[in-house]
Amino acid sequence: MKVILNLALVALGLLHPPISHAQQLPSPDILSDTTLAQKYFNRGKELETSANYDSANFHFETSRLIYEKMLARQDDARIRAKYLRCYNDVGFNLVRRENMPMPLLI
Repeated sequence: MKVILNLALVALGLLHPPISHAQQLPSPDILSDTTLAQKYFNRGKELETSANYDSANFHFETSRLIYEKMLARQDDARIRAKYLRCYNDVGFNLVRRENMPMPLLI
């Protein structure tokens, strides 16, 4: 009976602790670069809300370049998402600056 219970627990994965995959921690220079890029991005968002689209795009582009350099060192999905978000915000600001209708987001 005890053997059957142990086999059932092993089959359910309850007897063994779950296998954890070690995450690669970002290096300190990546963390400082991320902080700097986020500061530029946040400043771009502030300028965007006050309709200073050209200045906002400058900050988004600066943030994008920092993220691009980080991606060259370490490919990370979160960094890539922030990199692409900078591109999107520049595009949206160009549309807003020209008073064009916003594209549909799918």
